[in-house]
Amino acid sequence: MTLAAVLCCAMTTAVFTACSDNEDNPTPDPTTPKEAEYTIIFYGQGGKNLDAGIMNNISQFFQGNTLTFKKVKVVGQYKFSTAENMEECGIPEDYASRLGGNTYRFVIDRKITDEDAWMDDKYIYGEDNCDITNPDSLTNFINWAAKVCPAKHYMLVISDHGGGYQPHDDLPYLPATRGLVYDDGNNKNHFTITSLTSALRAASIRLQVIYLDACLMNTVEYQFELKDLCDYYMASTFCVPGVGGDYATLVNGLATESDIEKVLTDVVNSNIERWGSEEFNGVAITRIFNDQTVTRTANLDDFGVALKAFTDKLVEAYQNGDQTVKDAIDECTGLTFKVESERPSYDLIDYIDALCDALPEVFPATLRSQVNDAFEACVVKAGRSETLVNNDLSVELSVLIGFDNCYVYNGKALGEQGEVTEAIKYYYADGSSLLLKPAYPDFKAEGTWGSTFDATYKQLAFDKAVGWSRWIEVNKQMPCQTSPTTWSVDFFNDVLDGRMLIR
Repeated sequence: MTLAAVLCCAMTTAVFTACSDNEDNPTPDPTTPKEAEYTIIFYGQGGKNLDAGIMNNISQFFQGNTLTFKKVKVVGQYKFSTAENMEECGIPEDYASRLGGNTYRFVIDRKITDEDAWMDDKYIYGEDNCDITNPDSLTNFINWAAKVCPAKHYMLVISDHGGGYQPHDDLPYLPATRGLVYDDGNNKNHFTITSLTSALRAASIRLQVIYLDACLMNTVEYQFELKDLCDYYMASTFCVPGVGGDYATLVNGLATESDIEKVLTDVVNSNIERWGSEEFNGVAITRIFNDQTVTRTANLDDFGVALKAFTDKLVEAYQNGDQTVKDAIDECTGLTFKVESERPSYDLIDYIDALCDALPEVFPATLRSQVNDAFEACVVKAGRSETLVNNDLSVELSVLIGFDNCYVYNGKALGEQGEVTEAIKYYYADGSSLLLKPAYPDFKAEGTWGSTFDATYKQLAFDKAVGWSRWIEVNKQMPCQTSPTTWSVDFFNDVLDGRMLIR
């Protein structure tokens, strides 16, 4: 969908109310705003190629009735991609030149209007290409939203690209990574797990729900980091299609249903259905890896206790067990389910189950039940695409698995002739790195990646609770380096003319 079509759709159902003079604190209203049941705080960026999809998402917020907008308010801050990137993605030049790099802040009222809000300067917030990945930007926006639209409950939706958790993503302003949010106008800056957490801790309100509408963000590392800042965490373990979430179901559900868990479950069900119902060139694309999980954060502490007991057993067995035990563990590690082809994220629960099956004498049934029961108590809803269901894959949570005090990132690099070629990069705990290019066996580049495991992974709430880094240190077996999702990429490229758009 072109941006023009998206804007037409959005503006037939809603009008933006501008913020006050580009200030973080709004001009005091002579009357105290009426408290809503919910305020949805939407924070997004185009991330180079998602503008049309995210603008369509914003328009979905307004497919509700009058009752909906008496109970639910929506406040947004959205930054468009650079004009150059918008044009490359098919956005008409007149829109791209006008909108590119601009950040808009708004409250949306339920009114029918012909006004093209995106073309009105009064909704522009801050300077052109302001850095929305600065923690202060998110904190100030949340505080502003709570003042102009106070509510009993708040939900934060962050919409853009995501890349899960890797220590080298946990560095501020490191170009060409996707920690969370991909600000193409500021040297590809992004939120790190640390900067996101600090932004939310500094906010004036507590969030009931954090919904990351971005790829690969349902990691145990993020869950534990944010567990004290919200009641529910909603994200996908696999990649999210470019169309994003179903916000119409979300906003209407919040207005009509008192049970938040039912609302979020309905949104997951709707998302999984719509993500598997698209067609390109007459070809159905249900055969893909999509999922979404809603996690009850109050129960994560118990899960951490059980997972620490499991990790203790795993580390002890690998260090002190006989060769048969070590070989069995290595076999499980070598066959772990890799979530995505590039990043070192793996199915945590499947890995635990495989180890328990292989070594019942090391991991007794009582321990296995403790881990599984604690995990299930965290899960409100885990939706899975047809591909995952048909292949009996219950992937609901990922974890970083490394070996020999490092982890591997499988990315791309330029070859000797300027061609794009495969690149394998090792990130070591001490801060060193090693880059290899399989197409050039003699190529070997040693360097640094900017930090250490001590300063990144070991500072995570997850590692402090579980001590998972101990397993990365002692494990000698490289985990599986191929992901089944690779074939879905080939499917898109070969059958659908390369029209694969993910977050």
